[in-house]
Amino acid sequence: MAVWRPRHLTTAQREERRMAAARLFRAGGLSAAEIARQLGVTRAAVSRRHAAWRQGGAARLAARPKTGRPQESRRGIRTGFRIQAR
Repeated sequence: MAVWRPRHLTTAQREERRMAAARLFRAGGLSAAEIARQLGVTRAAVSRRHAAWRQGGAARLAARPKTGRPQESRRGIRTGFRIQAR
């Protein structure tokens, strides 16, 4: 199995990694340290995900909708203001 090593993950990639953890939990036979090495996370993260998985299965590991005000794009913020020369 390939090892996860990117520096930054998108929301979809993080969810994919959580679902990979769920598959490994379901299959059994691997320690938390082995799962952590395969997924590129800490053993503590594996323990938290395993506890969540035991409570609600893969659905519990699925991404939740983001709350709060949507962020504006950086470009929109920059073009929204003009600096006047003195």
